[in-house]
Amino acid sequence: MKVIRKKDLMPELVNQNSGPHLTAYICNESFSQLKMGQQIEQVINSARKLLLTEYSEQETNLFLAPIQRLASKQNLFLSDKKGGWALFRTNRFFRLMKLPTSIKNISVIAQSFHIKPILKWTQKKEENYILTIDISEARLYESLYGELRHLDTLVFNKIVSFGSPKDKYDEKLIRKQNFSWIDSWLVENLKHTHRTLILAGEKELLGEFSKNRDHLRINSDFINGKFLKHQNVELKKAINTYLHEASGRKKKKLLKQLKRAEQRGLLDCGLHSVARNAIMNKITRLYVAEDTNIWGILNKETGELKVHPKQLNCFDDDLLDDISEVVLKNWAEVVVLPKKEMPRGSLIAAILKPEPQLHPKYNFLSTVTIDASQSP
Repeated sequence: MKVIRKKDLMPELVNQNSGPHLTAYICNESFSQLKMGQQIEQVINSARKLLLTEYSEQETNLFLAPIQRLASKQNLFLSDKKGGWALFRTNRFFRLMKLPTSIKNISVIAQSFHIKPILKWTQKKEENYILTIDISEARLYESLYGELRHLDTLVFNKIVSFGSPKDKYDEKLIRKQNFSWIDSWLVENLKHTHRTLILAGEKELLGEFSKNRDHLRINSDFINGKFLKHQNVELKKAINTYLHEASGRKKKKLLKQLKRAEQRGLLDCGLHSVARNAIMNKITRLYVAEDTNIWGILNKETGELKVHPKQLNCFDDDLLDDISEVVLKNWAEVVVLPKKEMPRGSLIAAILKPEPQLHPKYNFLSTVTIDASQSP
C-alpha cells in the first residue's frame, strides 16, 4: 500500500476545465467481446440521460460521439489479462486506460473526473525491480502487478576456493569485484527510474552487497532464499508474499498515524469541516472510504457543501472524490481505506497541519515541529 500524491496521477485528470466530465470504469474479467459492447452501451445510455437534463440533444450527441465510435470497436478491449478499463471524457479531452486490476463498474457525469477508484488502483500499484544474487550471477527482473519479467543477467567470474587463507582472500577480492560490476550494471539499467530495488537471495550475501549503496534505492528488507536461474515460479511466489506483507505493514503504520493525530487534536472527521480545511490547505493527509459515494456540490472557493441523497444532475459529484482532488492539488496525500477501517465510523478523515503557535520567549509565531503524519 502507498499514499497517493499529485505526481502519482496524470495531471490532466485533476486539471481539467469546467463542463461535463464523463468517467467510466468497466470490468472486463470475462474476456467477452459481446459483454464489453453491452457495458459500453450502458455507459452511453446513463451518460445521455444525465446530459440531456442540462444540455441539448445536439451537444449531447457531439459529446458522446467518440464513445459511440469506440463501441463499434469492441475488439480493442479484449485482453488475455484480468483487469478493467477507465474512460475519461470532456469536450476537449478523451483518454482510455487499461487497469491491470479488478474494478467495479461505475459511470459518472459530473463537473470533474471521478478519481477515487483510480486512487485505489494507484495505491495498490506494485512496480519494483527485483535483483537476485548468488555466487555465479545476478539477475534483474521487473515486478509489475504480480507479473515477473526478466530484464538482464550478469555472469560473474567463478570463485574456486579450497578453504586456505589465500583462497579465502582471493574469494573476497573476486566478490568485491563482482559487486562493483553489479553496481555499474544497475546504474546503467536503472538510471531513468525511481522505483525501489528489492534484493533476493541468501541474506549474508545480500547484506554484504547492500552496504554503502544508498544511490540504488535498495529496500532495507530482503527476500531470503536460494532462487535458481529457472525457478521463476518460486521467485514470483516469494515476491508476492513479500509485497503482501509490506502492504500490511504500511496500512498498520497509516492507521497508527491516525490514532496519534487524534491524541494530539489534529484529526478531523467531519465532512463539512474537512471540506473547508481542504480548501484552506490545512490538510497533510486525507483518508476516504472506498466504494462509497456522498453526492452533492462542493464550492471550491469557500468549501461549503450541498449534500444530496442521490445524484440529481450532471453538476452533482461524489463529495469524497472532489475533496480528494482538492487535497491532491495542494500536494498533500490521499489514502483510500475499507469503510470498516475508517476512524470513528466516518467516511472521511483528515490529519491537519499543526497551527502556528506564539513562541513563549521571543514573542513571534513559530510552527509546531511535531508532524502527526510522521511515524515515531
